[in-house]
Amino acid sequence: KEDDDYRGVVLLGVRKWHDKNYNLLSQKDQPFGWEGFLPRNISPGEATPIALMTYAPEVPGEYIIKVDMVDKHITWFSDAGSEPVLRRIRVVEGAR
Repeated sequence: KEDDDYRGVVLLGVRKWHDKNYNLLSQKDQPFGWEGFLPRNISPGEATPIALMTYAPEVPGEYIIKVDMVDKHITWFSDAGSEPVLRRIRVVEGAR
């Protein structure tokens, strides 16, 4: 029920994790914890920094994350035509 309270709230999220060759990680290997809240209402075309925290995969290596805006429980922005952001991430053993 708590998660339903966010329906329609716009967030930044990690949509999917991929390996370094852009193969989608299996569902069991997809880390959980992926949302960044907007600091305030943002106008179209405006830019603002957003902190995004996520868990890393358990296996060290090179990964690619797909970051996208999401209208919670409604749609990912890229499904409506916007371009998601892809970022390379290096996961190292013992890092915190």
